[in-house]
Amino acid sequence: MAIEFHVNGLAKIYIGAEYLGYSSEAGVQLEFEPKFLPIHTDAYGDQTPEDIQNMGMTASISFELIRWDQAILTKLQAFYYGTSGSKGNTPNSPTGASAAESGTLLIGSLLKQCGWSFVTQIQRWPPVTGCEGSPEGAYKFNTCYLGADSFNLGTKATRHKLSIHCIPNASGQLFTVSSVNA
Repeated sequence: MAIEFHVNGLAKIYIGAEYLGYSSEAGVQLEFEPKFLPIHTDAYGDQTPEDIQNMGMTASISFELIRWDQAILTKLQAFYYGTSGSKGNTPNSPTGASAAESGTLLIGSLLKQCGWSFVTQIQRWPPVTGCEGSPEGAYKFNTCYLGADSFNLGTKATRHKLSIHCIPNASGQLFTVSSVNA
């Protein structure tokens, strides 16, 4: 097989079914991290494991938005700022609404259980033809939460650098890959 360039095309970023926007020229970075647990025994001592247990995998998605839908970004930022615009962790809503509905996130909250997780999909668009080996379609991560959000201020075009962390869903599946046209 020949060595060649691989071009994936524009990466469209969706949160749920809503189109958030697309990244700068740096693209979208997907980092998969397998989790292993060493099993130490008397036979091998406390430094060298006799076996390694597979404990699943997590993923991180990082990108720098150059064009985006502000309403969708604001929904994501509610993780930090709350829906009322107040910063940081705020007390639970007296109305009994969930943390995600009331825009609050207490220290110690369970993100998935409290409704702070979301679906992230990275879609390659337009599909690139004639590029052997390019990944096909869209990566869909079903259980995600916002990691870091940073942005620049000033006269230069604003860019948001986002990091999204993904964990397996209830059935243990971290992501799926589907056809671009699906």
